[in-house]
Amino acid sequence: MANDASSEARGSSGPLRVLLIETGETGTGGSFESLYQMLASLDRSLVEPVAVLLNESWCAQAIRALGVCCAVERGHLYDRARKVDPARRLAFTVASILDRLPHVPLSPIFDWLIHRRLIRRIQGLLRRHRIDVVHLNTQIHRDFFGLWASRAVRVPCVSHLRSHFSGLAPAKARLANRWVARFLAVSEGCRDHWVREGISPGRIEILPNAILEAIPRPLDLHAEWAIPRGHRLVGSVGRLTERRQYDWLLRAFARVRERHPDTTLVLVGDGERRREFASLAESLRISRWVRMPGEDPRGKAIVASLDVFVSCLDVEPHGRVLLEAWQAGVPVVAARVEPLGSVRHEENALLYEPGSVADLTGQVLRALDSRELRDRLAERGRATCRGAFGAARYADRLLAVYRGAISGNAARDRIPRRARNHGGPRDPSAADRAGAGR
Repeated sequence: MANDASSEARGSSGPLRVLLIETGETGTGGSFESLYQMLASLDRSLVEPVAVLLNESWCAQAIRALGVCCAVERGHLYDRARKVDPARRLAFTVASILDRLPHVPLSPIFDWLIHRRLIRRIQGLLRRHRIDVVHLNTQIHRDFFGLWASRAVRVPCVSHLRSHFSGLAPAKARLANRWVARFLAVSEGCRDHWVREGISPGRIEILPNAILEAIPRPLDLHAEWAIPRGHRLVGSVGRLTERRQYDWLLRAFARVRERHPDTTLVLVGDGERRREFASLAESLRISRWVRMPGEDPRGKAIVASLDVFVSCLDVEPHGRVLLEAWQAGVPVVAARVEPLGSVRHEENALLYEPGSVADLTGQVLRALDSRELRDRLAERGRATCRGAFGAARYADRLLAVYRGAISGNAARDRIPRRARNHGGPRDPSAADRAGAGR
């Protein structure tokens, strides 16, 4: 009976052994920071984590500094070194086409084919470390290869949903609903998005991001990025992608400078829209007062160095960087995108209508004009962060999720020294029948 439900969820035979898989490429995204803080908050007497990253980064080094075993797998399609590889581009193009075919269940099979070597290496780690639970750290579409690996060796799987990715293939959604023990959405809006993508609402639990108590020391960005002394810093940190509408902020900043010429805009991150935003700054004739340094692993310290933090997400503003601004006591300006959850207008943030440059301009000006308002937003932001996003509570809930995944995996056999198969898609329906009652 699944190692006696993994020895009653390891309550009597040592800590749970959890393999956490992070699939990001840059090393600077929120999922990396969330992984690091998750590992730092876990009680090692209860959970023995092993991390697998697909690219070397500051995060891998920081995880090893925690004393956590951290492997970096190479030579796969998510390898940053293969970013311009024509074969990689072709594979992802074919995958995206298959994802759009609702009645032809080829997408998960193709996913297994293009990741089969990586899947086998993950299986080897599962056997070597006698893993009890697999935790996919990013989102199920990107992490699906990890689900193939966990399924092959009958280890229960938990999948985090940290983004608003659109385009999950129906066949992948069906298999994920059968094979994933629990999905963890970072917010209500994130849950609702993935339900629309095909994930069963009954399998999703909302587990908001948490943040450690350590507050980074602000940086001297004026010296580092040649910003005039005395200039106040308005800015944001995050990948320059389709979800971040920094064109709103650039247009608003051009107006803000008319009243506050002693202001510089800081946009930290990289992504497919960087050239677009840089060109817009040029056309608005504000590029002299805009800093776009690209990727930087010091995101928390940069946020703590701002005078006003602005979120330009066109989905609910519940990313990790919002918590970092609150924790550092930096006033927050965010788009009014439902559901707002803990974000409250005039209390811990100033909200503007999405797409309204005039409204965004007005809210930034209010924050810059009033020290009293900035102090109030900062104080209540810190209080929100302490009350709702504490790391200890998060770790307790995560442990309960792991134990629930194991106890619900009663059909799992003891992991053999040599896998019976390599996770290939020989007959998913037969595997489902064999695993009935999970």
